[in-house]
Amino acid sequence: MTTKRTTISFIISAVIALAAVGAYALFGYFTMHTQEAFQEDYQNQATLEAQSGEYTTLMRISADLTDERNELRLYVIPKDGVVAFLALIESLGDGNGATVTATDIAVSAGNDGIDTVTLKLHTDGSYSAVIQVLTLLETLPYKTTVQTADLGRSEGTGEWKGEYTITVLKEHDV
Repeated sequence: MTTKRTTISFIISAVIALAAVGAYALFGYFTMHTQEAFQEDYQNQATLEAQSGEYTTLMRISADLTDERNELRLYVIPKDGVVAFLALIESLGDGNGATVTATDIAVSAGNDGIDTVTLKLHTDGSYSAVIQVLTLLETLPYKTTVQTADLGRSEGTGEWKGEYTITVLKEHDV
């Protein structure tokens, strides 16, 4: 026989047990979601650290390449330096009595930020002056390649002439 007091105690115990089970379930739910959020934050932190390391490495490589890039620029005509380069070429014969004239110029765009300038040159003067111009072309402070060199006597004057085709690297105009 249950008394009223026993029934009330049983009901209170059942409510407390249900509340405890509910609190336990709620605690488990929050723990699970907190753990997922913590795991996601941990993965984000690991990704950031990896990217930070990659960034630092890339910046170091970039700094190392800057010196090399600056050194290479010494061998390449600047973007706006074609006219000055032509003036330099045409002045190569000034000290030895030869005349140097650019007869054709073509620029081929490269896909690596460097263009190729092709020049056709005509030289008149004594044999030694024409040869000296060729030598000076080969020793220019730029990456210069003499593609063709045709030397011969000019008809009727007794002087020599030279026809040269050279290529030079130039920074690409942006």
